[in-house]
Amino acid sequence: MASVAEKRQQIINIWEWILEKTIPDDSFTNEYELCEQFAISRTQLRDILKELEVRGIIERRQRKGIRIRELSDKEISDIFEVREALESIAARNAAVRATARDIRLLRKYSNTFDKAMSKGETKLEIESEIAFHQKIVDMSGNIAVQRIIKQLMLIEKVFKMGKGVRPGISHEPRRATHNAIISALETHDGDLAEELVKEHIIWSKGEALELSLEETGT
Repeated sequence: MASVAEKRQQIINIWEWILEKTIPDDSFTNEYELCEQFAISRTQLRDILKELEVRGIIERRQRKGIRIRELSDKEISDIFEVREALESIAARNAAVRATARDIRLLRKYSNTFDKAMSKGETKLEIESEIAFHQKIVDMSGNIAVQRIIKQLMLIEKVFKMGKGVRPGISHEPRRATHNAIISALETHDGDLAEELVKEHIIWSKGEALELSLEETGT
């Protein structure tokens, strides 16, 4: 019997495969193809697909199959609105609780983001950005906020991996804000940490909505 960690990894592997399979040419996959690809039973697969569907990651269409679900502009805006409210509060609490180890990890995620960005490694860039924000939320010690943000981050990761990175966009504002947030947390400045995280998420929201509009041509 698979452990919780193994099942979680299997879920990630399946949705990433569905993403890569269906997003580029707006196509669908099916249960038979997924069972064959991952060597699992249909019962196991359906449990995983049900979980992904409940999370809002995939959609299943009759006589077509399975694909990653596209987010509407309203959904994108709502996700960032919730993140703005919860993460700014989390940042204030994280500033109180921040340890030297926490700061080292944040710097590690920020440096990984910078290197991935310079090399054009989109997946690593997205994962390190999400890890940076999730770490701050974890530092807050608020379990309810941690659970909500983790779910929103998963949906956002799927969206970003599907859309890619907007060509020509400057990442300097994001890099500079990462460093400023880390400094505020390191000096236990809760007011500044809250303000910086809030501004950062508002900026990210604008970037995501611009990308969505460019993709739809509106």
